[in-house]
Amino acid sequence: MTKMHQPDCPVCQSKERFDFLEVSGLPVTVGSLCTTREGAFRATKGDLKLSLCRNCTYIWNRGYEHGKHEFIPGYEISLHYSSTYQRFLDDLAKRLVKDYQLQSKTVLEIACGTGHFLRMLCRLGGNTGIGIDPVLEHEGVEELGLGRISFHREKFSKGNANLDCDFICCRQALHAIEDPRKLIETVCEGIGENRQTPVYFEVVNAASLFKKQVIWQLMYEYCSFFTPDALSRLFTVCGFEVCRVQPCYEDDQYLQIEAVPVRGARKTSVPEATNHHAILDDVTAFSKGFRKKIDRWETEFQEIQKLGRRAIVWGAGGRGINFMNLVKASQSIPYVVDINPSRQGGYIPGSGQQVVAPAFLQEYRPDVIVLTNPTYAREVREQVVGMGLRCDFLLAS
Repeated sequence: MTKMHQPDCPVCQSKERFDFLEVSGLPVTVGSLCTTREGAFRATKGDLKLSLCRNCTYIWNRGYEHGKHEFIPGYEISLHYSSTYQRFLDDLAKRLVKDYQLQSKTVLEIACGTGHFLRMLCRLGGNTGIGIDPVLEHEGVEELGLGRISFHREKFSKGNANLDCDFICCRQALHAIEDPRKLIETVCEGIGENRQTPVYFEVVNAASLFKKQVIWQLMYEYCSFFTPDALSRLFTVCGFEVCRVQPCYEDDQYLQIEAVPVRGARKTSVPEATNHHAILDDVTAFSKGFRKKIDRWETEFQEIQKLGRRAIVWGAGGRGINFMNLVKASQSIPYVVDINPSRQGGYIPGSGQQVVAPAFLQEYRPDVIVLTNPTYAREVREQVVGMGLRCDFLLAS
């Protein structure tokens, strides 16, 4: 295994690096749960060594080790079982189809996951889809109304970069790709000199994450954390003209970028980062507050135990997995609720809790529910109240 110990920024090649946080012993993947509790305790772990580029404000994990985990079939982190998230996807798909006139066109999605969003784009516009992802459970052609989708179980590479398409999207994957610059360069080269295919990418919003000190979002498999300036710089140096960069979803936790290739003699100036000092201040404060947040939750769980209250955690996604591995006292809680059926029955890597369906609460009757992602607090409360349960809610903010 080789580590990402680049002395220079992977995006702009600057040597001006600020190392601000090291965290050891995180599960290397959040997309695959374990089949047994014993296996969960033996799950492979890795380290974070986060650095900020003082020039373009890109943040990366120098401790990431190539080959320590793989994206393979069975990896599943879908959020569309949430009505809150599904509304976001509905609005996004409708806007993209309208803005880019995606009717009877060919749409390529890189890292398409289960294909849920690609199906939405194809149904809305009667489009033909191409989905590429090494985690696909099934590959081949799927008939879909007026069109069809061709699923390919492989990593996106130069071998399939020159597919003829009218629109390219990639959601929530760029920050988990070891060499993001290589990927964006491959996309631009694959489009070719004679086309101006628009692209849409979506990532975690690092500016929001570090400013609001969302420490549970620091997942090992996230090689990168992009600020708006860093994301713009990446696409510009790789040959794109950036049309739009903006925060999206609840609490601005994601960033979306839309761009088209620069062709011919036309050149686009490389954007300069405008918020170096603000980002530097935020990551410094984040580093100082990191341990304090963990200690506060250690005390919270110890108090729950002392009072003999029955607690359960809600959310077995990436934030939940990190929360339960960082807060050691949470290991006294045996169960985690998740609405994603594919995660139910599995065990949290590292900490060992079993994942259960929401219906389990009617039998378990908890006194306290800890929500690992406050984005879904309202949705969860409504579901719990609908079961006729009364309990306290704590937000892992």
